[in-house]
This record gives sequence, C-alpha cells and structure tokens, in this order.
Amino acid sequence: MNLHKFDGKRVRVTTVWGDVIDGICQHNSAEYNEHEFGPFEEGLQFSSLLLYKSDIKNVRLLKKGFPTPFGKLEEMAVEDGVDMMEEVFLCEEDEHILRLLRCLKHHLDLQHRLELPRDEMSDLLLQLRDSTKNPQIRDAAEQLRKKWNT
Repeated sequence: MNLHKFDGKRVRVTTVWGDVIDGICQHNSAEYNEHEFGPFEEGLQFSSLLLYKSDIKNVRLLKKGFPTPFGKLEEMAVEDGVDMMEEVFLCEEDEHILRLLRCLKHHLDLQHRLELPRDEMSDLLLQLRDSTKNPQIRDAAEQLRKKWNT
C-alpha cells in the first residue's frame, strides 16, 4: 500500500480494528515518525490522530466529499476532551474544524451529557470564533458557544 499518494487528500481509512476514519490526511515518512514519535514506520496523520501503516487495513479516496457530517475522528476528539478539540481547532483544515463543531452540536442537540468543563469550552469556542477567517466556522462557533452557555 503506497500511503504517499494519499498526502493532502480526503480519505476513508479502515483500521485493523474495524474503525472507519474519514478525514484529510498528511503522509508522514518513516523517518519523520521516528524523529517525532518513536516508531520507524510511515503513516497517515489526521488533525488529531496518527495511524501507522500497520494500523491500516485499507484506504480509499473520497472524491465527492465526506459521506457524513462528522464521524469517528470527531467523536474521538470529543471523548478525549478539550485539549484534543483545541488541537483540531488549531489545524489548517477547515473541514475538520466544521466536522468537529457539527459533532459537538449534535451532542448538545440530543442533550447528551458531555464531560467537558463549561468555562474551558466556552473560552475555546470564543478563541476559535475570533481567530478564524472562515465565516461558516465563526458562525458555528458562536452559535455553539451561546448554546453551551445556556
């Protein structure tokens, strides 16, 4: 499997554990991963997740966009908490940011109990709103921040 051809592309990865991850990925060489993370193995890195080649069962390009508004990657970020969401919000891929905002909104709309500190989340959403040039992200962050604080 030639992972390099997926660099900067929108993909669907199925892991050896059966998880399906949709996102825009960057290819990391084995040398880079060894220097940054330890293992000498190439991989695909998403905003908040690195999958090594040995973790990947298959990869395919998503040519027509993402099939769902958010997915496993975003659910994992919400489960991991504020620090992981901040990492996603700081990434350069607006699609990842919007997908995470949709995931948070979904949980709030369903009144799921999210184990996230109210003040930290409100501050994070405010920072996102004020730092982005993307009006869609700005509006979604502000709406979510207002809903979060009610």
